[in-house]
Amino acid sequence: MVRWMRSGRPRAFDGVSWRALGASDDQMVTELARTCDLADGGRPNDNRAGFWLRAKSTTAVGGFVDGNIVAAMIIWSLLGTQRADGYVDPAFRGRGLGGALLDWGLSQRGPLAVTTRTLTADKQRLFASRHLNLGASVVNLSRPLGSAPPRPVPPPRGVTIDAWDPFDAYGVYVAAFADLPLNPYAHDEVLNNDYESWQALNDDLALTVQASAVARDLDRTPVGFVSAHGGGLYQFGVSAHWRRRGLGHALLSHALARVDPMSEDDTSVRVNAANRAAMLLLQAAGFEIGGREDYFVAF
Repeated sequence: MVRWMRSGRPRAFDGVSWRALGASDDQMVTELARTCDLADGGRPNDNRAGFWLRAKSTTAVGGFVDGNIVAAMIIWSLLGTQRADGYVDPAFRGRGLGGALLDWGLSQRGPLAVTTRTLTADKQRLFASRHLNLGASVVNLSRPLGSAPPRPVPPPRGVTIDAWDPFDAYGVYVAAFADLPLNPYAHDEVLNNDYESWQALNDDLALTVQASAVARDLDRTPVGFVSAHGGGLYQFGVSAHWRRRGLGHALLSHALARVDPMSEDDTSVRVNAANRAAMLLLQAAGFEIGGREDYFVAF
């Protein structure tokens, strides 16, 4: 169910009518988002605006002229943070619709992260006028569906790659993710989950056990892990002592050789833009950098 904010509709414009948006509007909003992303030099296939309209926590509003949507804002919650996407048809820009949508979104209670995949000078000026600053960025990397698996990479001497064990993998997750740069929007790199919450995320993704693995040293101590679902990756991590020795690349090649190459699941991975090591490792495994998401917050 889509709900209205306490502040009601955005401010009025001649010729523009506002109404709440719901799940039945997903295709219409997706097309608007694609039009805007293309106009701003973005990658429309990275946009999930219509998907979020189907989420229970979503609040959304659209502006219409002669029955056609010309502006929209979608606000949803994910992992404890509220996020907002706004779109204005290029033919209707310069009239204040973007500012009206942004003011409407910021009028709700609680902090809001305003996100964009296509940061333009006009958007920067609009965000700055509302005292919003860049808080974090996320990079999307992906492999085309049906891509051949990367060349198998053996683990470093003294390490074996064994079957998936969620408890041991969780221990590596805690140690490996502890020193990652904090970014609440890189949800594939979420830090500090307790075991039950972490395992619940794996269950929700329907983890592909045969493609997931734990790496162990000669003492059988877990020193790395990789988890996968459908046709793509979810998480991977390596203990500090074993970094820069090829273990991460070996784990990725192990997983990608075992995922379903014909899967229609998303093959993209979202990485904190500050996590340069992870991006380089994924690129070495055949992933290509796609869109970038920037999150603007008040601070």
